[in-house]
Amino acid sequence: MHAAPATLADRSHPAGRGGHGRLDWLYAQACLQLQRHLADSSYDVTRLVGELRVSRPTLYRAFVRQGDTVAGFLRRARLARVCELLAQPPFRTPIETLAYQCGFEDVRTFNRCFRKAFGLSAGAWRTHALARQLSPTDTRLRSRSSAATAASA
Repeated sequence: MHAAPATLADRSHPAGRGGHGRLDWLYAQACLQLQRHLADSSYDVTRLVGELRVSRPTLYRAFVRQGDTVAGFLRRARLARVCELLAQPPFRTPIETLAYQCGFEDVRTFNRCFRKAFGLSAGAWRTHALARQLSPTDTRLRSRSSAATAASA
């Protein structure tokens, strides 16, 4: 008789099976996977849970434990990557091209997400970044959601 194969979520993490440590470890592994697939707009939760070999509810519990969601993490990571690219030469790369390279499928959605997160358009961000050499982590352009989270803590 063969033992059931261990899932990725059961192996190589400090808490073993069960417990909050497992969810913390799963969150970290999921974030790494999402970072690896930022540019792939077709990468979804189904592929993520398949690669991590966990159930969708378990993955969602890991994100909820961190006060996060899979979609929220992915959106913030993609926006941060766009910010990095906006501040790198050549500065003439169209913003929509950068958005597509970072996994956004629709320019309107990208523009709305960017403005909501940073309070200004990507074009204005690029102008400020060039003028002041700001980084995406500069506190003057910190995500509104991050500021709201910090205020409520």
